[in-house]
Amino acid sequence: MANKIYIVDGGVFSPPTRAMGKLAYNMSSYLSKLLKKPKIEYHFFPTNKYYNKPWVRCVDEEDRIHMLNNLIKYIKDEFQPTKNIQFIVNDYEIKKGKQIKDHIQTIDSVNFFKNKKQVYLANSIQNMISILQGNYDESLYLLYNFHFIVYDIYSTELMGNETTYNYLIKNINIENLIETSYKCKKELFKKKKD
Repeated sequence: MANKIYIVDGGVFSPPTRAMGKLAYNMSSYLSKLLKKPKIEYHFFPTNKYYNKPWVRCVDEEDRIHMLNNLIKYIKDEFQPTKNIQFIVNDYEIKKGKQIKDHIQTIDSVNFFKNKKQVYLANSIQNMISILQGNYDESLYLLYNFHFIVYDIYSTELMGNETTYNYLIKNINIENLIETSYKCKKELFKKKKD
C-alpha cells in the first residue's frame, strides 16, 4: 500500500458548492477506511480562465480560489475529517495557464503528480463517459495509468433503470480511445525491435 494517496478533483468551481464539499469528504473518508488510513491529499484543481465552454461562465480565478479555500474551511468545520486527510486548493492549472495562455488538458494537469504512485481522478459519470468515448486528450493513457473514483450525478429517472456500470460499459468507444491516444500508442503498443 502507498504511503500517500492523491485525489484530483478538477473543475470550474464557479461556484464550489457545499454538496461538492460533502462529496469530497465522503470520497476521501471512504478511501481512508477502505485502505486502512493512509495519508490522503484531496486536491481541488480549478481550471484557468482559458477554459471556455459556452455553458460555463467563470468568475475570476482568484475568487474561485478564495471560494475553494472557504469550502475547505466548511469541510473541516462541518465534517471534522481525520488528521490523515488533507484538502488542498491546487492552483497548478491557473499558474500554467498564465504561462502558456491556454486551457490545460487533464493529461497535462495530472503531470503535476507524475512521480506519485497512487493518484485517483475524481470524475462525474458524465466526465467518465467522455473519457471512455476517447473525448479527452490521451483518454486511454489516463485509463491505464490512474485510478478513478466515479460518482453518479444522474438519477434513475434520467438514466432509466440500468445500473451505472452498464451505462458506462455501453458508452465505451474503443476505436476512438485508441485513435486519440498517441501517448499510449507510443508507450503501450511499442513494436519489438528485431
